[in-house]
Amino acid sequence: MLRSRQLHGALLILALTAIVVSAQDKADPEPASIPRGFRMFVVADGRYPVKDEHNRVGKLHCPVTEHGLNTTIGVFVRGVPAKDTDAGVIVLKKLQELAAKYRDKRLGAFIVFLALNKDYNADDTRDLRITEISNIAKAAAAPLVTIGLAEATIDGTEPAPQVKAWNLGVDDDITVVFYHRFKIIKRWSLKKDAAPDDLLKDLEKEAAGLLGRKKIDLKN
Repeated sequence: MLRSRQLHGALLILALTAIVVSAQDKADPEPASIPRGFRMFVVADGRYPVKDEHNRVGKLHCPVTEHGLNTTIGVFVRGVPAKDTDAGVIVLKKLQELAAKYRDKRLGAFIVFLALNKDYNADDTRDLRITEISNIAKAAAAPLVTIGLAEATIDGTEPAPQVKAWNLGVDDDITVVFYHRFKIIKRWSLKKDAAPDDLLKDLEKEAAGLLGRKKIDLKN
């Protein structure tokens, strides 16, 4: 009888432990990882002097690799905004604001305009797109943000491999990815003609919640 009670007690404890662990797993799932790096042609970046070896303006570069384990905001915009009131430009200005605010926390910030239909070296429109993006960069005054150009497709229809890897849908005009130690904290998508106010408020809240801590603690 005593052994039977002990056995039932042990089984009950195991069952309760399993329930608690299961509940914890559901309540605190493992954050998704970003898929890979992202190569782009750097049009503007005011963080380093022109002759500094870290200055990658005018070169192909991967900002994901550069920022490494640091908290980073990556923004992907389809096409090039025509006006400084467009959502893509407003988001760029917010990136500069956050990068300045959390500079001591090494917040990384980059924005890439997916405005080429072929690989960078094969697309004859690249010089025109670079000029357009350069003008946007100057008007936005965002020296702490790496601003780049990349291909949306490889042949006008087939999504570029890195675009596909980051799951940047053809209907996602603007995609914002906030991540830390390569783990996605939150991701947003926006239409280019939609007001970005709510998205930016949410981004600012997420940034404050993570970077405002004395110690950042996130699953890795």
